[in-house]
Amino acid sequence: MEAAKEAVNCLTLPAIQELKGLPNPPADCLLVTKAVLILLKGEKKNHAWPNAQKMMANPKVFVEQVKSFPGENIDEWKLKDVEPILAYEGFTYENMVKKSQAASFLANWVINIVKFNKIYKQVKPLMESAEAADKLANEKLEELRVVLEKVRVIVEKVDGLKR
Repeated sequence: MEAAKEAVNCLTLPAIQELKGLPNPPADCLLVTKAVLILLKGEKKNHAWPNAQKMMANPKVFVEQVKSFPGENIDEWKLKDVEPILAYEGFTYENMVKKSQAASFLANWVINIVKFNKIYKQVKPLMESAEAADKLANEKLEELRVVLEKVRVIVEKVDGLKR
């Protein structure tokens, strides 16, 4: 998640302006915007450049939407739709930076937000199990405290009777 945040934090408004202002962007940039349209907007069909430009119409709002994207909850269909894009060997920060700075940061975000989602889905059940175990342990410790207090009171009574 930190890698995805770092990629987004590098996005600048001028870079987004530059990207959205391209009249005919390179094919690799179109792959990036397609992936972002799928993940961010839930776009299933219209991945055309004018729709991507519309998505980035207000660069400040667009960057905020990317920053606040909930990587924990990506629909399975979105992950499936971006899978072929991520499989393309040119879908890397290093390749995209040659074409557009904004596209390179967005590609990095897509790559890392999908990785985060996969890791989160594996770790979430473990975190939930740990939380449940911790809650149970706290409940049992409280029960033990109550029992120990009762034992202490009984021991005091027994000691009083012995005296």
